[in-house]
Amino acid sequence: MKKKKIFSIIILVMMILSGVAIALGIKMKCSKDVLYNYNITRSADYSVMLLPNKFYLEKALPVDKYYTSNSIKSIDLDYIYQFEINKNCNIDYSYNITADLVASADEGNIDSKEVWSRRFILLDNTNGNINDNKLNIDHKISVDYNYYKELVNEYMRKYDIKVNAYLKLNFNIYYDLLDNAQTIKHIEDSIELKMPLNNVVTNIEKNYQASTNNIIYSDKKANILNSTVLICIGIAGMLIGIIYIIVLFAKRDTNMYLRNIKYILDNYSDLIVNVKNEPNTKNLEHIKVLRLTDIINLAEQNRKNIIHYAVNGKNESRLYVTLDNNVYVYTVTENNKEK
Repeated sequence: MKKKKIFSIIILVMMILSGVAIALGIKMKCSKDVLYNYNITRSADYSVMLLPNKFYLEKALPVDKYYTSNSIKSIDLDYIYQFEINKNCNIDYSYNITADLVASADEGNIDSKEVWSRRFILLDNTNGNINDNKLNIDHKISVDYNYYKELVNEYMRKYDIKVNAYLKLNFNIYYDLLDNAQTIKHIEDSIELKMPLNNVVTNIEKNYQASTNNIIYSDKKANILNSTVLICIGIAGMLIGIIYIIVLFAKRDTNMYLRNIKYILDNYSDLIVNVKNEPNTKNLEHIKVLRLTDIINLAEQNRKNIIHYAVNGKNESRLYVTLDNNVYVYTVTENNKEK
């Protein structure tokens, strides 16, 4: 019994340590070291250049206004892209500028369906490489708005169809952050502007975030491996403990009955007679006895033997005391709490 208690304590300690191992493994797996943090600033400033006219005194209109489409000659753009990181690294980058013309029909069964699109390369890939903590790109370009507008009008005349068209301008940038010739981060980004081409009134929509902050975490493969090992060890320890508890309780049910009946047979052997067959008590009135001491006292006071019958296939025994036309029955199971 003493060995069993010691072993149970060992299992309990093992389960506690297993839980600690699992928690530590999960913490290690979730924890990350900050390798770099960086900030990106994007902007697309522009001026709307006007066709010769007698209405406007200015040759150009400022940003964030509504413009009469037929008055626009071109859009003078100034793309500014700034990347700043907390420490120097090798930056391998390239950028280009594209214009996507998209036309959608709004007639008949092809309502709001795209019917024509075309991509124009306004600036071919420009490549560069620096070893610094800052990347600054400032690129100016003039977009011939009137050319694309007239192209849409020509398309509508050619195919006798009315379309809604817009021009989407993208400043696209791609770069790799390198550390010891190994890529630690690949970034693809863009500054997007969108403008209608055949509306009476045009405004220029900005589809980009002005500023973003980001973090690059280190890839700690060793820690990931160690955390996985810890979690596996912890789970294995927990499983062993759970299996032991299940087996212990399963055995406990059987052992409690055996312990109860052994206690009775050892301590009251002078009163008990063991029989293999169940006594025939059909003609007697059965009285259920709830306590062992009651049936022992009943037998001793009336100088009667206690008949013991073990029920086949069950963890159960019955103790009988016959007195006159009555039979007193006490049932022994694993639920009894005998001393």
